[in-house]
Amino acid sequence: MRLSDEELDLIQAYVDSVRTHAAALGFSMTLSSDANAFVDFLHEQEATHGVSAIHDPAKCHITPDNFAWFRVDRYGVGVACHAIRSIETDDFIEEVRTHRVFGDIEVPWDFESVGLYPEAYDLRFAGRIGMGGGLWIHPNCRGQNLSSVFSKLLRIIGIRRFRLDHYVSFVLNTGKRQQWSLQSNGQARIPPLLNGYYPPYGAKKDILLTHCTRDEMLMQIRQELAASEAAVSASHTEDARHPMAERA
Repeated sequence: MRLSDEELDLIQAYVDSVRTHAAALGFSMTLSSDANAFVDFLHEQEATHGVSAIHDPAKCHITPDNFAWFRVDRYGVGVACHAIRSIETDDFIEEVRTHRVFGDIEVPWDFESVGLYPEAYDLRFAGRIGMGGGLWIHPNCRGQNLSSVFSKLLRIIGIRRFRLDHYVSFVLNTGKRQQWSLQSNGQARIPPLLNGYYPPYGAKKDILLTHCTRDEMLMQIRQELAASEAAVSASHTEDARHPMAERA
């Protein structure tokens, strides 16, 4: 679906807002389509889960046409990163069920069921799907809600870059991850996906699928920008009152 001029302007306004706020905190941001650079960067960091097969060019067909990532630096040191890969499909759940989304370069002889939840069979969405992952924040920079900000920024960039219809990510099925996905990360829904073999880890895992549509993502940033503008306006109004109070 074609993006309107209003939507393109909205996306740019949000990108500018995040980058301005990041700069005020001393962060600089670099956006790239080089998947190998992403892998190298993440491998150099401590306290990470490593590179998922979903975003690994050694395991999936990843090119500048379907991949983007950004790194965040502070005082010349890398302190954060996040990546997105897009695919186009007529049935995303089938991509999961057949393992294709986790690796489409090699052709394996053997197959192990991912153990889809019954609810997952009813999930029906197709088109251009953006898959987020590789979100890492340096331990010294955690506790500032940066993961939420960076996650929203990446999927908004994905809409413009890949004309996404949907955005998804895979998270462990824990209460903490559910709360973060819905409240901080702003995902619209987190249905149970699988409880079985999880190819990125090569082990049994209980996994949720976070999911939101293009319209939901755009509505979210529209509301955030409106709230930010209202707060600035209220602040200016309050500042204008003080001189009058002093003169009184």
